[in-house]
Amino acid sequence: MAVSVILYTIPQEACDQKKMNWSQAGNLLMEKLIEKFGRKVEFHHTEFLTASWFEDLRAQQMMEQQTLNLPFVLVDGELASSGEKIMISQVLRHVAKALND
Repeated sequence: MAVSVILYTIPQEACDQKKMNWSQAGNLLMEKLIEKFGRKVEFHHTEFLTASWFEDLRAQQMMEQQTLNLPFVLVDGELASSGEKIMISQVLRHVAKALND
């Protein structure tokens, strides 16, 4: 069974157009995941306050209960990275651990 990796970000419209946007960052994360784990990982990118955000009760609850900052990444429902930047190395470690459990 594949490990679920979900990246949650602010909407693209809120991004500084001179920097890498969240879609590009998500693509980079997805490439690194595929490079290291292949088909063992299922990746999704969800923007805050979109339809897919409102369908994800777990992410909404985590935002309400903790002091999470966007972007954040869940690996099989567990927090792998949160803050101003996506910590790809942290996400990769969490995925490796999930695959070994």
